[in-house]
Amino acid sequence: MRIITDSAGDLTKEFLEKNNVELLPLIVVEGDEEFLDDGSLKSEDLIKWSYENKKTPKTSTATNEQVLKVLQKSFDTKEETIFISISSGASSSVNQIRKIVNDNEANDYIKVVDSKNLAMGQALIVKKIVDDRDSGKNFEEIFKNLNETVEKVKSRFVVNNLDFLKFGGRCSSLTATIGGILKFKPLIEMVDGKLEMIKKLRGSAKNVAEKLIDDTFTSFENIDKEYIYVSHTYPEDKDIDFFVEKIKNLNYFENVVVNKAGPIVTSHAGDYTIGIAYIEN
Repeated sequence: MRIITDSAGDLTKEFLEKNNVELLPLIVVEGDEEFLDDGSLKSEDLIKWSYENKKTPKTSTATNEQVLKVLQKSFDTKEETIFISISSGASSSVNQIRKIVNDNEANDYIKVVDSKNLAMGQALIVKKIVDDRDSGKNFEEIFKNLNETVEKVKSRFVVNNLDFLKFGGRCSSLTATIGGILKFKPLIEMVDGKLEMIKKLRGSAKNVAEKLIDDTFTSFENIDKEYIYVSHTYPEDKDIDFFVEKIKNLNYFENVVVNKAGPIVTSHAGDYTIGIAYIEN
């Protein structure tokens, strides 16, 4: 069975190779230059470009030709395949891929699933698919569990840099200026596949990151303890050691997985953003 996902899930090369997961790179556009989100463009270079140009890069789906190239093996062999996509609330990618699969009359053996998530949430969903495959579940069982998992994954994050949102036209210059003075940061949650601001947090990047944990885990009722995924746009993983340590000090989650966000997510979130994803039963 093939497992394919797109680059919005920010899965590492090591994870993809170790777990036999294939990648469809999405596209990042900086001015007149276009890059595949395949590791050739670094998030830190993207952030530098944004500050220098006072605007954010654009992102887009893969081309139809790129999708066909990834799926051709499945079309040729009719191998059972699951494609887990970035949320349809954030991209048209899932509808594009479903049309290509439908046009090739491959719906019986290629299942295209809307993750209703991105970044750490999408990565967590892919990990659960891998676990099911490796435990010996068949294609139908994996697909059934996948659809249930999608509805259970909860993800939320704090955007620390309103200037970056201003560059991208996602908030006004006045809002960004006032937000900088008052030090408020939006707490955003994925709700039915769409990004919604649920609260404004005040404080330094470190303080609001810690408040994210405190606000989320007031109780552990119905929260699955197997995994919590962390995604961030800090310069290095070590820069969020304080955050990971706070999660570990909850003495609840069995596995804390940290992924640095790639260019697709960073294009919209900016630097010093941090988020979590977990499963709520």
